[in-house]
Parts: sequence; structure tokens; C-alpha cells
Amino acid sequence: FSNSAYFLVPTRATGNTDLKEEFIDAYEVSYTGKVGPRALFTAAWYLTKMDQEIFFTVKENYGLTAPPTGWTSMAGWSALGPAGPVVAGQVWGGIQNVAKFPKEYTYLNLGKVENQGIELGLNIDAGNTTNAINYSYQSQPKPDFPGFTAADALKEINLPSKHRFNVSHAGSVVGLFYSTDVSYASKAYWQDVLDSRFSGETPDYTMWNMLVGKRFNHDKVTFQIRANNLTNKPIQQHIFGDVLKRSLMFELKINAPKK
Repeated sequence: FSNSAYFLVPTRATGNTDLKEEFIDAYEVSYTGKVGPRALFTAAWYLTKMDQEIFFTVKENYGLTAPPTGWTSMAGWSALGPAGPVVAGQVWGGIQNVAKFPKEYTYLNLGKVENQGIELGLNIDAGNTTNAINYSYQSQPKPDFPGFTAADALKEINLPSKHRFNVSHAGSVVGLFYSTDVSYASKAYWQDVLDSRFSGETPDYTMWNMLVGKRFNHDKVTFQIRANNLTNKPIQQHIFGDVLKRSLMFELKINAPKK
């Protein structure tokens, strides 16, 4: 048996002309009011109900006793003689029992998904400075997919961060304007990447950003420096997304006069 042999496991993706259109019912109750002369408080609750939601999902997996076409005849098994195809089938069964390679993907209407959450915010205008605090909570989505157990239905959808928090401060001093903000997001689960072998969680993260700038020529020219993720800790916002580290950007904006 050759260690350099390649064994192909093809996966097919097909469309679906029998899909039903998605539709959503969305409800929101919100409040905005003053807290003292310089503070504004906001609160909101929302509920969304998606029906006939379309998912790109596994239509069929390979069986334990039915390896992909050509698996038993590929180079590498011939050295085993007549027993080659039998051994190949046994090896495939052991692999597939763990890997569960998908045979075909397609788009399906799986059913209903309900989401709800709250958002709270406070904005304070202190003259030369403005300050803001925002918090949001989203409960675990509730999928209702006919033919799925509750646990299997959850594996088909993304689970967003339950907790998000943001605090910001902005102002001006000695001719400079500046702003800084810190944001936090709890862990999230991402399913929308092929099958369960590639799904996974992104860890919670805290990001600190800052901006400093100055305006010239009667505010026609603006120069600013923007720094993101000042702590330089690795941040990944999607399981297949880029890993964000510290970044520094220099920006020059020119407001050209209208002719």
C-alpha cells in the first residue's frame, strides 16, 4: 500500500427549484427619553420570526458500506491482490464512521427560526465631550425544523453572540479632536461553513480602538490617525474570517469646493 496514493471523495452541490420563498414577521418596542438635561436613554425589545428559511445543507452522506466511485479500484490497493477491494471497503467504513463525508449538498426550506433580544443605551453630552454606553442581549435562537430534534436543529443555524457591550468617549482638546471606544462580544457559533467538521465557535473578544485628528484651512482639510485593536490580541469574528491584530491608518480628507 502506497502512502502517497490519493483517494478522492467527491462532493456534489445542487440547486433546488422547489424552494418556497422566505418571509419574516418582525416586532419591536422601543423607548427614548431624557435622563437629566444632557443624557438620552434608549431601550428596545425585538422579536423576529423567520418562516421557510432557506439553508445550504447536507442532502445525503456517503454510507459506511458504499465508498465513493472508484475508491476500491484506485492505485494502492492492487498490492493487496484479490483482498484489496475488501480491505478498501473496511478502511472506508472506519473512516466514514468518524468523518461522515457528505455526498451531496443542496438548498432546503428547513422551517422556522425565532430570535429575540433587547438593547439598552445611554448617551451623555457634556459640552466638549460626548460619552455613550450600549449593551445588547440576544437569546439563543429557537429553530423549529420538522424531522429534526432540538439539538440537531441548533446545529443547522448560527448562534450569535449573546452579549455585546460598547463604551465610547469623544471630545476635543488643544485643537485636536479624538475618540476612543472599547467593545466586547461573547463567543459565537458558526455553522454556515460546509458541514459539521468545519463548524465551530469564535471566542469572546474585547477590542479597543482610538482616533486622533486635526482640521486645517477652515475645516477643508482633515488629517487623522486611526488605531484599531490597540491591545494587539488576536480577534476572529467568524470561524473562517481573518484574525485581526493591531492596525494603524493615516487618513487625509480634503473637501474640494463646489464649482
